[in-house]
Amino acid sequence: MKGNEYVQEFINIVGYLINSKKVPIRGDFLLVPKTIIEKMLQHNNFDTTDGKLRVWKNLHWIDCDERRMTKKVSIEGQRKRVVKLDIKVYQTLADLFKKDY
Repeated sequence: MKGNEYVQEFINIVGYLINSKKVPIRGDFLLVPKTIIEKMLQHNNFDTTDGKLRVWKNLHWIDCDERRMTKKVSIEGQRKRVVKLDIKVYQTLADLFKKDY
């Protein structure tokens, strides 16, 4: 089922990024450069990278500016565009799918 693939990929990516401690966390969001997310999304070819991000945006799994897949934020005094992954959505989906991530 294709819908489950979107969920599993979101859970896997966010879980990995949280555990790696390689990207900043601000509030309930991981702040990830789009290039990193794009590389991670290219591994499973059930949809395009943009298609996957569009689904995540439509389901409010990411916080982004209107007509974009990224959000402009300030990191260490510099304005940058990042993909803001919602940690609460990750936790809810991980609980629903009952896997250790």
